[in-house]
Amino acid sequence: MSNKVIVMHPGVERQAPSTRSKQALLPSLNRPASRDPLRGSVRATRLMTLAGARIAVIDNSKLNSDGFLDGLEGRLREQHGAGAIHRWRKGNSGRGAAFLDEVLAWQPDLVLNGIGD
Repeated sequence: MSNKVIVMHPGVERQAPSTRSKQALLPSLNRPASRDPLRGSVRATRLMTLAGARIAVIDNSKLNSDGFLDGLEGRLREQHGAGAIHRWRKGNSGRGAAFLDEVLAWQPDLVLNGIGD
């Protein structure tokens, strides 16, 4: 197993090895925020890079999620230049996260939800 994190995202993926042609990636690189016609919700603008990005990590408290997220956070910093990373941990994986307002107040550029088992 490789220790390298390859970000599968069109805005960042163009810097990672890929079997897809750049032609297939370029149309979505600058996609602005858009409305999802089925859900009526707004999709966020895609990040062009993770360099300097503020990343909120939600650990759902499942077995092994903390170890996975520790490794992921380190690799995001080392390989992609991620900025501040702050982690919140749910008390129970089966319940909602009571701290979501706090996460949003921190104004992250990206939110990751870690799972385990």
